[in-house]
Amino acid sequence: MTLGEVPGAFVREVSEGKLDYTWPAQVNKLLRDGGHDLILSIGQVVPHEVVGMANYNKNIFVGTGGVMGIHRSHFLGAVYGMERMMGRADTPVRRVLNYASEHFALHMPIVYVQTVVSKNAAGKLVINGLYIGNDVECFERRLS
Repeated sequence: MTLGEVPGAFVREVSEGKLDYTWPAQVNKLLRDGGHDLILSIGQVVPHEVVGMANYNKNIFVGTGGVMGIHRSHFLGAVYGMERMMGRADTPVRRVLNYASEHFALHMPIVYVQTVVSKNAAGKLVINGLYIGNDVECFERRLS
């Protein structure tokens, strides 16, 4: 189901004029209509070729989203340039997803649980960060 649409003017701005279409903020209808007290979104913050860094609201709008939202977000990433996106937290796709969160998803009781993993001195993967929250600060704190 579509919660709302990110305006084409916003997509045009964040894509540096490369695209000019609305972006539908789509989620599985059970997220909105399921009567949930809590929706947990759990995952790792890792480099991602389309959004820059995976997790946070990507899990909601792409992970449970509809075909149009998924295709348009991937096309935005491709047109902007995946080499400009990979491993970056501030990208056009992330800005679109953040717009959708701030304008259309505040009524949903979403809590994000995000881990950051890296190699220790012995070369083994270890969790070096755990970030839990219900807004963009939870995602952005892992950058500090």
